[in-house]
Amino acid sequence: KKATASQPKSQESEEAAPKKKKAAPRKRVVVSNSESQESEEAVPTKKKAAPKKKETDSNPDSKEEEIICEAFVFEYIEQKNGPVSATEIGTIAKTRNMRTLHVTKALDVLEKSGKIERVTKKNIYWLSQKNVACFTPEEMAEADEKINLLKEQLSMAREQNRSIRSTLSALKSTPTDSVLEEELPMLKKHIAEEEEEIKQERERTKGVDPAKKTQFEKDVTQWEKEWKKRKRAAKEIVDTITENLGTKPKDFMEEVGMELDD
Repeated sequence: KKATASQPKSQESEEAAPKKKKAAPRKRVVVSNSESQESEEAVPTKKKAAPKKKETDSNPDSKEEEIICEAFVFEYIEQKNGPVSATEIGTIAKTRNMRTLHVTKALDVLEKSGKIERVTKKNIYWLSQKNVACFTPEEMAEADEKINLLKEQLSMAREQNRSIRSTLSALKSTPTDSVLEEELPMLKKHIAEEEEEIKQERERTKGVDPAKKTQFEKDVTQWEKEWKKRKRAAKEIVDTITENLGTKPKDFMEEVGMELDD
């Protein structure tokens, strides 16, 4: 009975619920080859941009510039005789109106040819030491002699340079001929004024008579001779007395009160 009662209810519920519509199957559209070609022709297609051509120096003048730049770079590194950065080489090359592209190519060519070597990380270049010849002891000794000779010549040149500089300084401090010619009349006038003043001063002041001066000098000489004689006689007397007394001449002269005019 329970089963029969539930059947109509289930049927009613199914009738009450809305039925879902089944999705219609999709139709395949078949496009013919002619239609697809027409559609492709109708739709504009983007053209791919042509790859940019690398700049090449096909100009013969540019090739000549590269050769000149390569020679300059090698000569600069050779003269530097030590590590040189690519930046330094590029800066020097710019002062010679050389292009950076040519400098880069020159460095690559020289490195590949083995004339120079490079530190990759820092772009430091130096002259390759592979082809450098080793000197014998005799050649080293000869080179040392040349170095010592050059040092001596350098020392002499520096000494000459100092002497020339001092002479030049003295010449610069000395008045020129034109200045002396301008000052000469003024100096002559000043000398004439000084001579006139000296002449007037001599006229105002009476000098010593030359005859009296000569006589005075003779008298002084005579008095000096007499003084030396008396001094010698007094010393002999003191020596004779002290020799018999057994005392020193100095003590005897102090006791007597005798003084010398030394």
